[in-house]
Amino acid sequence: MGHKTKFGVLIAVIVALLAFIIWGQQRLKTANEDAFTYKKALDSEAFAANSKDRLIKEKQEEIDVLKEQNKMLRDTIDALKSEVVRLNSNLRSQGKKILANQKLMKEMQIREDSLVKEIGRLLGLQTANRGAIAKMENERLEIGKNMSELYEENEYLKDSIVTETVAKEEVSEELALKKKDFLKLRIIRL
Repeated sequence: MGHKTKFGVLIAVIVALLAFIIWGQQRLKTANEDAFTYKKALDSEAFAANSKDRLIKEKQEEIDVLKEQNKMLRDTIDALKSEVVRLNSNLRSQGKKILANQKLMKEMQIREDSLVKEIGRLLGLQTANRGAIAKMENERLEIGKNMSELYEENEYLKDSIVTETVAKEEVSEELALKKKDFLKLRIIRL
């Protein structure tokens, strides 16, 4: 259920980002229209030719800078979105691996319990059964070894999930900062 919630949050974040970028592009379009309107106003005024050209050029240079900054921010946001997707994918994959290992450990525990009971039964039989007892004891020891390895692997995966979660939070914070920068650029341009 937790993975579904994370995935839903991720989808919501991506949709919000796309809406934010579309909004930014609309604002850029508005700036271009304002520049065009400004140019027409300048044409209608009785300014000197050199002064008019200089003001138009400055306005165009400002728009070009905003366009470049907008492009860089979009690229950064896209990269951060990809990183969030990758981290979520890693978290889901590691969670599934832990569940699979836990299931296998449970099955092995059931088998070990069964073998212990069987060993106890065989111990009450004749000496001829010693070979079968030794074989089962070896199998039980091998299962114990495998369970220890699986336990260590689960501990590693849990540590990895913590690391990936911290990395995801850091990326999300960076993404939030980039969004603020994006808004600041829009405010400056307006």
